[in-house]
Amino acid sequence: NSTLQTLITKFKRQGLDDVDLVALSGSHTIGQSRCTSFKQRLYNQSGNGQPDFTLDKPYYSELKTRCPNSGGDNNLFPLDF
Repeated sequence: NSTLQTLITKFKRQGLDDVDLVALSGSHTIGQSRCTSFKQRLYNQSGNGQPDFTLDKPYYSELKTRCPNSGGDNNLFPLDF
Protein backbone atom coordinates (compact mmCIF):
# COMPACT_ATOMS: atom_id res chain seq x y z
CA ASN A 1 0.00 0.00 0.00
CA SER A 2 2.85 2.38 -0.76
CA THR A 3 2.45 5.55 -2.77
CA LEU A 4 4.34 5.89 -6.03
CA GLN A 5 6.71 8.39 -4.43
CA THR A 6 7.41 5.97 -1.57
CA LEU A 7 8.21 3.21 -4.07
CA ILE A 8 10.56 5.49 -6.03
CA THR A 9 12.37 6.43 -2.81
CA LYS A 10 12.69 2.79 -1.71
CA PHE A 11 14.06 1.77 -5.11
CA LYS A 12 16.57 4.63 -5.12
CA ARG A 13 17.84 3.52 -1.71
CA GLN A 14 18.67 0.20 -3.33
CA GLY A 15 20.50 1.86 -6.20
CA LEU A 16 17.63 1.31 -8.63
CA ASP A 17 15.97 3.86 -10.90
CA ASP A 18 12.51 4.48 -12.37
CA VAL A 19 13.14 2.04 -15.22
CA ASP A 20 13.92 -0.67 -12.68
CA LEU A 21 10.75 0.20 -10.78
CA VAL A 22 8.62 -0.22 -13.90
CA ALA A 23 10.33 -3.45 -14.92
CA LEU A 24 10.10 -5.04 -11.49
CA SER A 25 6.56 -3.84 -10.83
CA GLY A 26 5.30 -4.89 -14.25
CA SER A 27 3.05 -7.67 -12.99
CA HIS A 28 1.47 -5.48 -10.34
CA THR A 29 -0.88 -2.56 -10.47
CA ILE A 30 -0.41 0.52 -8.36
CA GLY A 31 -3.15 2.59 -6.82
CA GLN A 32 -6.88 2.47 -6.42
CA SER A 33 -9.89 2.76 -8.68
CA ARG A 34 -13.29 4.31 -8.10
CA CYS A 35 -16.18 1.87 -8.20
CA THR A 36 -17.71 3.72 -11.11
CA SER A 37 -14.76 2.52 -13.23
CA PHE A 38 -15.69 -1.16 -12.99
CA LYS A 39 -19.19 -1.29 -11.48
CA GLN A 40 -20.77 -2.40 -14.77
CA ARG A 41 -18.80 -5.66 -14.52
CA LEU A 42 -20.42 -6.34 -11.15
CA TYR A 43 -24.04 -5.70 -12.02
CA ASN A 44 -24.64 -5.39 -15.77
CA GLN A 45 -21.69 -6.64 -17.83
CA SER A 46 -23.56 -7.55 -21.01
CA GLY A 47 -26.52 -5.21 -20.59
CA ASN A 48 -28.65 -8.03 -19.20
CA GLY A 49 -28.40 -7.24 -15.48
CA GLN A 50 -25.85 -10.02 -14.91
CA PRO A 51 -22.28 -9.77 -13.60
CA ASP A 52 -19.11 -10.64 -15.45
CA PHE A 53 -18.95 -14.35 -14.68
CA THR A 54 -15.22 -14.47 -15.44
CA LEU A 55 -14.48 -12.60 -12.18
CA ASP A 56 -12.99 -14.70 -9.40
CA LYS A 57 -15.88 -15.43 -6.98
CA PRO A 58 -14.19 -14.28 -3.73
CA TYR A 59 -12.88 -11.16 -5.50
CA TYR A 60 -16.34 -10.47 -6.93
CA SER A 61 -17.89 -10.75 -3.45
CA GLU A 62 -15.34 -8.32 -1.99
CA LEU A 63 -15.92 -5.84 -4.82
CA LYS A 64 -19.69 -5.96 -4.21
CA THR A 65 -19.26 -5.17 -0.51
CA ARG A 66 -17.30 -2.02 -1.37
CA CYS A 67 -19.30 -1.07 -4.46
CA PRO A 68 -23.04 -1.51 -3.93
CA ASN A 69 -25.36 -1.48 -6.93
CA SER A 70 -27.01 1.71 -5.72
CA GLY A 71 -24.54 4.44 -4.74
CA GLY A 72 -20.90 4.18 -3.76
CA ASP A 73 -19.60 5.29 -7.15
CA ASN A 74 -16.76 7.26 -5.55
CA ASN A 75 -15.72 4.47 -3.18
CA LEU A 76 -12.13 3.37 -3.77
CA PHE A 77 -10.89 -0.18 -4.20
CA PRO A 78 -7.24 -1.29 -4.52
CA LEU A 79 -6.22 -2.26 -8.03
CA ASP A 80 -3.93 -4.99 -6.72
CA PHE A 81 -6.11 -6.77 -4.16
